[in-house]
Amino acid sequence: MSIIEDYLKNAGGLWLKAETVHDGYRMKVEQVWLDDDTFDKPYICAAGVNAQGDAVRVRLGVQNVQRISDVLGTDAKDWEGQYLEVIGTQSYPGMSAKGILWRGAKRQTADKPKPKQEEF
Repeated sequence: MSIIEDYLKNAGGLWLKAETVHDGYRMKVEQVWLDDDTFDKPYICAAGVNAQGDAVRVRLGVQNVQRISDVLGTDAKDWEGQYLEVIGTQSYPGMSAKGILWRGAKRQTADKPKPKQEEF
């Protein structure tokens, strides 16, 4: 791979792009914050891990935040430990970029940590 191709492939670091996800892709949310420094306007962002255990980050627009909060609620702390799931991608007219469409997905009972049992 050329240095140009490598640069383009890895640009953005941990930030997910439409080209790197698929329908059903999930990330477990570890942190949610309002980022008003990185982008041209403030966005809600989330960091977490994907199914392979890789650290990932995602920038969420208003429509994604609305869809996610319909399931996970409006308190960012309630999102932690839950999942974001890709439901598709969308091309934006006049732009050469695609966006990721997300929804919230609550963790299943099997995903919850098991309580410690006391030893006798």
